[in-house]
Amino acid sequence: MEAGQRAKPADFRPHEYTSQPTDDEGQMTESFHQISSPSAPQEESPVQNPECRDDLSEDTDVIRLEKHGIEVRIPPNGAYSAKDVTVEPIFDIPPELVLKETEAIISFGLRMSPSDATFDNPVTVTMPHCGIFTKPEAAKVVTYYRKSASESFTAIPSSNGSPRCAVRHRDLDVHINHFSEFWIVAIITWVFIGKRVICTPYIPVSTPRNAEHVLFVHVRNANIEKEANKTLGLLRRTLSPCTKDVKSRAYTALVRPQLEYGAEAWNPHTSGAAEGLERVQKTAARFVFRDYRRSTSATGLVSQLGWDKLHTRRLLAQSTMLFKIHHQLVNICLPHLITKATYISRRDHTLKLSVPVATIDSYKYSFYPRTIRIWNQLPATAVTTPTVAAFQMIALPVIRGLEPPVGSRML
Repeated sequence: MEAGQRAKPADFRPHEYTSQPTDDEGQMTESFHQISSPSAPQEESPVQNPECRDDLSEDTDVIRLEKHGIEVRIPPNGAYSAKDVTVEPIFDIPPELVLKETEAIISFGLRMSPSDATFDNPVTVTMPHCGIFTKPEAAKVVTYYRKSASESFTAIPSSNGSPRCAVRHRDLDVHINHFSEFWIVAIITWVFIGKRVICTPYIPVSTPRNAEHVLFVHVRNANIEKEANKTLGLLRRTLSPCTKDVKSRAYTALVRPQLEYGAEAWNPHTSGAAEGLERVQKTAARFVFRDYRRSTSATGLVSQLGWDKLHTRRLLAQSTMLFKIHHQLVNICLPHLITKATYISRRDHTLKLSVPVATIDSYKYSFYPRTIRIWNQLPATAVTTPTVAAFQMIALPVIRGLEPPVGSRML
């Protein structure tokens, strides 16, 4: 967009940002800023915390990248105005940005130029983030910044010096006294639950092997039990007079896939979340047998139907995915941190992998650490078999008999 073209202030909502940073061909695009002249009549932009916008004045230059939900406010009476400034979002994480195990990037990077620009009064950048905080004002955030691509990054806590960062539920403010490239990183604490992500199950057919892709994942962990119960309620109302076989097939075809959607990537590690899903299956078993007596064991009914626990099926799905990755049956490569185990005993198979060291449950029960622990306990006949069906047939009985490690309630 050419400099001088006016933005539409009423359309800018940082906290409602949902657009994807791609052009019509699906490629990442570099966006140039849109300048909103301070003399032009503007409507008030809805923001999440209006009382934090007291610094806006008639002389303040505002740069907006509406596509990315970014707003840059330059203080008046400075050496630079909006027409002198370029704002560029960065979507590829530079290899020089090395994070600790307890840190997570919660927004895209931002590069502002000219790189030698400094300000007596800080420039305020409002941008969306993907972090989920129970108490945003208590969030611990670190800003990693560097002045040029040849330099290493410097980490500054949000409460100290410049850049300084203020976090809200959907967006954040970064106050900077000089232009640079910076990334906003959250420290994993009790207020930081995780990140909002979006998923679309689509990979182009012509995808070359080992090509890098951008994956958007949306995990439906909050309403999945509720939605599955709705479907099960519909089956109870419509199939009540049917035979057990019909009811069982209806459950496995219409309800269980909802409970197992994305099981390769999402496997809850808290007992409450896992038991909530199991309750749906137990209710389905009562529906099949038409037995709702309290004296009847729902677990026994599930066993009579030959249904495995959903937790067991999720572990099998994750193990199957690792089998496919290891044998190059899918277009996914093992991360460079996942290596062959340095010690292999007589009981271990030759494809044993090293388990990543994890001190935080959110990482300990993520895909690779959790699945590798299962993988290493499988027999050699399972991991070396050439077909997925044979792997699942051999691995399932082993996974059924696995016990959680000492000190843990979940596998």
